[in-house]
Amino acid sequence: MRVAALVLLGGCSAVFGLAAPQHAVDAADDSSAPGDSIDAKIDIADAAPGHCVTQADCPTSVCLPSTVCAADTDVAWLAQSGTPGSMCTMQTPCARLLDALQTNKPYIRVAGTISNLASIGHDVMIFAGESGAGFNGTVNANSGVIGLYGLNLTSGNNCVNNSGGTLTIEHAFVHACGSLAISSGSPLTLDGSTITRCRNGGVVIQGGSFVITNNFITQNGLGMTQTGGVTIQMVNALAMNRLDFNTIATNNIKSSPGVAGGVYCNLAGFTGVGNVIVHNTVNGSTSVNYANTNGQCSYTSSVIQAADSLGFVNTGAGNNYHLTAQSSLRDVPGVTTSLTTDVDGESRPYGNAYDLGADEYHP
Repeated sequence: MRVAALVLLGGCSAVFGLAAPQHAVDAADDSSAPGDSIDAKIDIADAAPGHCVTQADCPTSVCLPSTVCAADTDVAWLAQSGTPGSMCTMQTPCARLLDALQTNKPYIRVAGTISNLASIGHDVMIFAGESGAGFNGTVNANSGVIGLYGLNLTSGNNCVNNSGGTLTIEHAFVHACGSLAISSGSPLTLDGSTITRCRNGGVVIQGGSFVITNNFITQNGLGMTQTGGVTIQMVNALAMNRLDFNTIATNNIKSSPGVAGGVYCNLAGFTGVGNVIVHNTVNGSTSVNYANTNGQCSYTSSVIQAADSLGFVNTGAGNNYHLTAQSSLRDVPGVTTSLTTDVDGESRPYGNAYDLGADEYHP
């Protein structure tokens, strides 16, 4: 079976940039291996035989969140260099999201950057088949249970609109959106992702439940915007809601006391845990009292302050909010969480206690 898979792979390498997997499906993670996608750092020390760690472990399929390769027949192949109207197979990938959706297959694997998008209205999980693969344009999640995994998302408008779906976004890079990064009025799970440099702000929750964990949400609100890092409004304080272990830094809003540069959250009785909310601004100033937070929500085991001198790698143009060995956010006593991984998929805790924010320091 493995020989047959490699023969097929050879005929498709020009389209998907794939190569034979650098390790078997039960090998340890190697995030530097060719063909590994954004979710390559998921910290599975040694997947069980028959399971996968990265997309490279499933050369004719996709590696599902359950760490098993999907059946080849369940995958539609979508590629920047594909052919519009084709059958969306590995040998003849399609070039339009609509074509892939119309196959009604439960999984879509993406290569390159797809700009010809369509609204999503049924259950489907979409995966980056290689590093940097994704969508340039607005992803509209209209209905169904929808998953976006490891994708590079950018757009001249909102990058993601979730108007009626139950949407999961994991290990995505959402950046340079012309308006908002993510606007959601329906259930949203956002985990292990980077949301950065979107002109009109980061994440807006205006209905539905939310689980926002392990994310870098940084340097959004470049224009004169009323949305900074995260805005949560018109939502009930449901038990399932979470805003935990995020790094929300250097976001900006224009002068308006009804929001916040970092997090505006107005749910009475709601508490976020383990967040780092720092150096957010109002019209570029950190001294306004609602620069970092505003609203009725509270935050435990969190750091909220104007200064960002907490031991990040590079908070300037480098925009790297991973922790250094000297960070004061490391090994904070008394912090507990059910989260077992961080923004990179690496294990929590590492060391004597949990680290605050999206990144758990690993040397």
